[in-house]
Amino acid sequence: ADRSAPDGLHAKSVPARFFIFSGGILMNFLFALIMVPLLFRIGVPMQVPVAGSVTPGSPAWHAGIEPGSRFAQVETERMHSFADFAATVALSDIQEPLRIQYQSPAGLDSEVQVAARPAEGTGLPELGVGPMPKFEISPDSAATRSGLLPSDRILGFAGVRMEQNPGGAQAVLSEIMLAGAPLPIDIERDGQLQQLKITPELETLEQLQLGVF
Repeated sequence: ADRSAPDGLHAKSVPARFFIFSGGILMNFLFALIMVPLLFRIGVPMQVPVAGSVTPGSPAWHAGIEPGSRFAQVETERMHSFADFAATVALSDIQEPLRIQYQSPAGLDSEVQVAARPAEGTGLPELGVGPMPKFEISPDSAATRSGLLPSDRILGFAGVRMEQNPGGAQAVLSEIMLAGAPLPIDIERDGQLQQLKITPELETLEQLQLGVF
């Protein structure tokens, strides 16, 4: 392309080029500002602002943030979902440490200053924190035959809560699945806490199925 063209990109002012390059990010941000309140109003479920995983050696790991930590606020922004947390970090200034308020898995309120790092591939700021696992229920499966509904919120397994101890809950799930024993699954239904037992079914000779994935 001819860089000297009067209507070319390089002839634009610095602010104009900034808006051209960042147009997609800005539109995504504005879309979130409009859509998130609407989604809350109509009751669309969102992933809780809880650390499902923390990468060893990452900024969050060095700051002492553990899996199961619930994020309350980043700088001045309240966290309502994990998407809020991820977007706030990604749109932050990578040169400035973030002030993060959170509740530890033990229930202690904490505050840390964390400097983000560029993510591989995108270069966007990240802290090395992953979301809680999301579960979906297969129709015509052991889960549905045991009374589990698509609207049920899965909290944990055998009394071990995902929000408080994600690794422990997944370990319990794996252990019970390998044993082929009935799985006590903790759910929230219509605001009430319940526990169901799901017996894995032999789908093939090699694999037991719950219908929850």
